[in-house]
Amino acid sequence: MDCPGLDLNISRESVQSSVLTDQIRGILYRKIRTALAGELSTNRGGYERFFQDFGKSLKLSAMEAEGKQRESLTKLLLFTDNTGKQTTLAEYVSRMQKDQNAVYYASGRSLAEIRKQPETERPEKMHTEYLCFTDTVDMLYAQMLEEYDGHPFISLADGKTEDYLRRQSSMSEEDTKGLLAFLKETFGDKVTDVVESARLETMPVLLSSGNGITFDMEKQLSGIRADRILEINTEHRALQILNKVRTYDRERAEKYAEILYTQACLTAGLEIDAAAYTTLLCSLWTE
Repeated sequence: MDCPGLDLNISRESVQSSVLTDQIRGILYRKIRTALAGELSTNRGGYERFFQDFGKSLKLSAMEAEGKQRESLTKLLLFTDNTGKQTTLAEYVSRMQKDQNAVYYASGRSLAEIRKQPETERPEKMHTEYLCFTDTVDMLYAQMLEEYDGHPFISLADGKTEDYLRRQSSMSEEDTKGLLAFLKETFGDKVTDVVESARLETMPVLLSSGNGITFDMEKQLSGIRADRILEINTEHRALQILNKVRTYDRERAEKYAEILYTQACLTAGLEIDAAAYTTLLCSLWTE
């Protein structure tokens, strides 16, 4: 940028803190923002191609900005929804379900992997759109900003969903309490809690992290550990059989429970003791 009023024969620190450079920064910011907003509204395909290369930088800039600047940058951001299309947050909010207030998201290595996760079963069935985060920057953005236009960001892995997404169970209250107590006693310190799931459809179990540290954060940051909340689908045949077996063969029931827990770890992308798991499966085969 040509600026005859700027003396280049001074220190970088002086230039960074001068009134003139602040003015230049503001002018450039407004011009670039206006140009990008125009491209987004008039040339969506071209903007999406641009965003593939520079979207991460825009998201980082939005996180660092404050006030109206953050608000204006957020309008330029694109995210991938569960159909694989690129969407702005404003577009996502405009398509929300009648009883929906939260912006839901799920994370994974790819869109295909995310759509196979147990926590996305219920939203898929209820036709509730959610964002798919395959980049660490997306998760950081959601966790740092916490909400968009009054709508909180909620990870489907956290287990916190609105009432319209929750499924009713047909297992009796007595059986449910007995099964939960058995599983909590069996797993001990392995899990933070065992709860009945109201969002699983075809999968028997799901391991969620609750609020705070996610499994993705645990994998990327050494020295931290997410909570392990085991959610069980009492409508699934495997859990109904386990509930029956625990009443007359506790040792076998504990083996079944261990298999379900290990499968939940695998689905969550967590490491398991493969040798112990293989031995456990073979022991049940030979009985």
